[in-house]
Amino acid sequence: VAPETLALATDIVAKGETQALVPERVWQEISQGLMEAKPSKMLRLLMDVKALASVTGCSAPPSEKMLESLDNAAHEQLPLSARYALLTELLHGQSSFKAPSSCVDLARIYAAAAQELPKLRLAIQVSNHSAREEAIAYLTEWFSRMDLWRKPERYQELLSCLGLGHHLQPSELRCLAALGQELTTPEAQQQVSQVAQEAQSLGRPVAEAVQKARGLILAGVLNRIS
Repeated sequence: VAPETLALATDIVAKGETQALVPERVWQEISQGLMEAKPSKMLRLLMDVKALASVTGCSAPPSEKMLESLDNAAHEQLPLSARYALLTELLHGQSSFKAPSSCVDLARIYAAAAQELPKLRLAIQVSNHSAREEAIAYLTEWFSRMDLWRKPERYQELLSCLGLGHHLQPSELRCLAALGQELTTPEAQQQVSQVAQEAQSLGRPVAEAVQKARGLILAGVLNRIS
């Protein structure tokens, strides 16, 4: 960017003119920048002209590690929703963009997953039999909250974000990917569907029966891969 352009942009920000931008226009520009080969350039420019706070809603500058994660997402050609999830973490969850629901939803479950890392890591590593039941119950609930069964494709995006955000080790990501794949096979889905139909016909709580069936499938998968 030419020095005179930077000076003009800085002056515009100083005069508060960016405050007049409508949210839809801001998101249009931000989403376009996120889909570039190096999204970090957009954020560096916003910092250079002191527009980060007025445009994104976050005054704290992102770390170099976070900027690198965003560029790596572009390098891996991840979709906009995954890049947005990383962006919201980069902005410390303070973004004020009018993003589409697909982006907001992934950012939400990514933030939730990042907060549960110690418990999640322990659950996928536990081998003690007495602790296995508790771990299976937790993982079954975790997969439900991460929306694995309703949107398995988004779950894959979530794992990509957890890897790029340096939250999980490659071996942990491979384990969660394998579990997700096994739990969403047609055979597993059919098994759960049969349990749900049986519970409904007997007047029993369907949601409880479904979670129990998924837990049994998960236990079997863990026994095979551990």
